[in-house]
Amino acid sequence: MPDELDDPRLNAKRELALAQQALDEGDPQHAAVHIAEAITYAPTMPEVHEALARLAARTGDAIDLFPLGEQVYIGALVARAHLLAAAGRPSEGLELLAAATGIDRESDWAGVPWVTTPDLPQRIAPDDLARVFMVLCSALPNSVPDEERPALAPYLTLARHAVDAYPNHGMLLGAASDLARRVGEHRLAITWAARATREHPAKITEVWLGYAHLDAGQPLSPIHICRVRPTQEGRARRTPDQAQKEWGHHR
Repeated sequence: MPDELDDPRLNAKRELALAQQALDEGDPQHAAVHIAEAITYAPTMPEVHEALARLAARTGDAIDLFPLGEQVYIGALVARAHLLAAAGRPSEGLELLAAATGIDRESDWAGVPWVTTPDLPQRIAPDDLARVFMVLCSALPNSVPDEERPALAPYLTLARHAVDAYPNHGMLLGAASDLARRVGEHRLAITWAARATREHPAKITEVWLGYAHLDAGQPLSPIHICRVRPTQEGRARRTPDQAQKEWGHHR
């Protein structure tokens, strides 16, 4: 038998028991604290999400029990994300999950059914989906270590569904390609980035395509070299993150 202190599921169940006790005593605020703690131990455990649903049903609107501020506990951030999605605000929820993943890339914050359901992108504007992937990628290294990639798999599934839903949205294609590249899906990254340059000819999509080829070990054409390595004196090499910031600034 594993030591309780070393078993995330046992620790999560202990926190859920305390959360239920707080609810029974009419103290939803303390219940929220224990549920947030349980999420950090076992973010995909069904019982955790059932407890979050009970809290929402008991209070009518549990979102405010997990407020945002300058310093936010990651469990509260993830709980708020799930509640936002349940309240019909999935793009806001995804942005919070992406932020949580940026803080802790090994925890499976997004490994829940609502993130990977095929019809989710149809309820979100393509620009918002592109922004989610940009937020996520801005917190990832160029090549995500193997041990961190499983927690990013739900986002790649979301990207596939998003591209299926909006096959002609260049910025979404490019942002999705950037995620694919960082998790080692080089062929997919090149395919999506190439489509992005056709649908949205711009420096940012050329940068995405250039880096997709570079990370796949493929030679660049002269035009891609010009885009990825600008020739103007004094300008540094553009990166996908820099290009994304410029796009956001000029939107």
